[in-house]
Formats: sequence, structure tokens, C-alpha cells
Amino acid sequence: NGSAGTTSFFSLVAFRIATGRRHQIRVHTAYIGHPTVSDCKYTDLPTFLSDNSWCPQNFLHRYRVAFADVASVSQEVLAPLPPGLVAALPGLQPL
Repeated sequence: NGSAGTTSFFSLVAFRIATGRRHQIRVHTAYIGHPTVSDCKYTDLPTFLSDNSWCPQNFLHRYRVAFADVASVSQEVLAPLPPGLVAALPGLQPL
């Protein structure tokens, strides 16, 4: 995907964090020049508009959360990729 005949390249990455929130992931990836797809806060407007044309939401998803509850029992919650992000995947081609 890209605008006006350009080609854009994307990477699928997985982060493992001990603490923090997704906002920190967005800040750090943007800082190194690789903002998340459709991030209206941490990317420039042309990139956001191009991304948003094929992916209508920020492409950042927490698929797993693990923690110890108040009884010190380990808990794990898994969440599948949301439909909007699943729908965006066919527009990408692996290298």
C-alpha cells in the first residue's frame, strides 16, 4: 500500500513489556521513525491519511495479558485480532 504510485513497507512486530501502556509503544516506535499504522497522534497527516485508507484503526493490538490476581493466582487473557485489523491484512503482501 502507498499513495500516488508509491510502495510502502510494513513490519509485523511483537513487543513484550513488563509494565506500561500501549501509548508508550506508540511513542517509542514513532521516535525511531516507524509509527504504528493509522496512528493519528504520532505520525504526520499524509502518512496517517494513506494508512487510514486501508486500515481504519490504529494497528496496535494487545493479544495477551497475564497477571497475578489478588489471591496471587496467575491469570491469562487472550484476545483475537479485531475484525477491522483482520480486514486490513489482505491488503498487505509478504516479501
